[in-house]
Amino acid sequence: MTKNSNTGGWHEFEEKIRMAKEMLKSKSDHTREDISAILRRRAEFIATNGEKDTANKEMMSVLEFALGQERYAIETNRLKEIMPASQITDLPCTPNYVFGVVNIRGKIVTVIDLKGILSLDYVGFNDFASIVVIEHNDELVGIVADEVLGINNIDVETIQHSKPKVIKIKDSFLKGITNETLIILNIEKVLSENSILVDETVN
Repeated sequence: MTKNSNTGGWHEFEEKIRMAKEMLKSKSDHTREDISAILRRRAEFIATNGEKDTANKEMMSVLEFALGQERYAIETNRLKEIMPASQITDLPCTPNYVFGVVNIRGKIVTVIDLKGILSLDYVGFNDFASIVVIEHNDELVGIVADEVLGINNIDVETIQHSKPKVIKIKDSFLKGITNETLIILNIEKVLSENSILVDETVN
């Protein structure tokens, strides 16, 4: 009887162990489902709100380029094309900020020295320079950049409208500065205040 009692007790103990395992397994599965659901809802929330944040932000598309040791940018809404600076033809009897002219599909376009206009230390261009062709007053004008760095989208809210003292360009030429010290030029103001001629005709 003792043997049978022990056997019954052992079977009962095994059954309890089995039931405990089932309960643990059930709880574990339920927990994994809960965690998956939470993570899925969290990912959906982040994605949805991320899309809303991006949609609500006002972005500015700019062309970044180098002038000397500084990075500058202009808005791309006036950008027409980029071409090698080696195509410039000298033009005599012009202001010192005019490099010359370039022929763009039969149209003669003035190319200016932006560094000279901005009173930067170095005036001229290197072998890696490019002509950035933009539209100004319904005409084309070229500005020389030491190096074109690419197009970028900038959150307008991150743009500062006051310049550090180390930046010497005129306040009216400045549209803003980013946190990464990218100087965004008001190129329309730059060209207008200097009475740049953009419709030179060469016979």
